[in-house]
Amino acid sequence: VQALGQRRSRRALLRLQEQFDRDPDTRAQSLRAIGRIGDGAAARRLMACYHEHQRWVRLGIIDALGAIAAPAAEPFLAQLLCDRRPEVRGRAVVAIGQYATDGAVSRLAHATMDPDARVRLAALEALSAFTGRPVAIESFERLCLDPIPAIAALARRCLRKA
Repeated sequence: VQALGQRRSRRALLRLQEQFDRDPDTRAQSLRAIGRIGDGAAARRLMACYHEHQRWVRLGIIDALGAIAAPAAEPFLAQLLCDRRPEVRGRAVVAIGQYATDGAVSRLAHATMDPDARVRLAALEALSAFTGRPVAIESFERLCLDPIPAIAALARRCLRKA
């Protein structure tokens, strides 16, 4: 799986997808490799099978979709921001952080208001790559007052960079 993941070819990607489907023992490694070399078609295939898998596989799919950063996956990841599980929302935030679209930045800004501190922190870290955008600056200002000291401190650092 690792050797296939180093090859950037359509053939290697197809083999990795077959391995992902066939072998649960190497599924995590296959997902990481698919994330490295995947394309829009691979992203669509992962989105299609997302709900068929266990929680840990779904989290790996989210990570792979972030690494692939195919435009078709952004709306799918955006839907996951409404998931009831904070670990799913947090992973979706990190994945959306790979997209530099206005919609992605707006979603990250909205995620900084999540009730879960881990999700807010992940959103803030992802948003820190977009310090020049007004919506990011507004989020940094608001998060300077976050009840979690680490989040407030990071927001102040981001605000100084902006």
